[in-house]
Amino acid sequence: MLLSSAARAALMGDTVIFDNISAGPWGVPTVAGDGLSFTPTDFRATQAGGPGIDFASGIVELDIWAMPGYQITGVRLDEEGDSLLLGDGRTVVDGTVTAGSTATPLAFPVTGNEFVGSGGFGFDNPAWAAEAAIGLASPVGHLHVSLENELVAVAPEVLDLADVNKALAMLRVSTIAVPEPLSAGLVASVAVLLLWLRRQVATRP
Repeated sequence: MLLSSAARAALMGDTVIFDNISAGPWGVPTVAGDGLSFTPTDFRATQAGGPGIDFASGIVELDIWAMPGYQITGVRLDEEGDSLLLGDGRTVVDGTVTAGSTATPLAFPVTGNEFVGSGGFGFDNPAWAAEAAIGLASPVGHLHVSLENELVAVAPEVLDLADVNKALAMLRVSTIAVPEPLSAGLVASVAVLLLWLRRQVATRP
């Protein structure tokens, strides 16, 4: 699903602006504070009646601009989803977050990013969660970010079923307040004042 032209318009956060958003199957984002919330409606991989495999992937590309008086110090992605397994069905979740020139893979809790059904005719419904955070070595005014996910569903045998979906993702941006630079006019005024004071001191008897 491609974003409409309206969804591609810049979204304004508290201290940053999100621009040039291309989200694909992640869905149309909404802004909250300095974060973007994604609620995909059809980002999933499903395989039934194996043997077979299904694969789904999606990438978010966007630019983040700091508002005047602020700079960007990092980003954090938190996401989650569900899966459905029957027999020996198997699902895998993977992904990468890239901010500027730094890329880091998604980290998963102890439950991991791969689930295998318990066999037989019992259904398993494991949920998954992942996170990734990137802190910048130096604050910046602009940052290009790429978020990538891959979902894999494998059904080894005819009676197996595997289904995995991405249900929710939140991208948060960290910023710091910085002093705004002096305007050229103010700098010139200060320079003139300092020159005048210097001359006054120099002409005193």
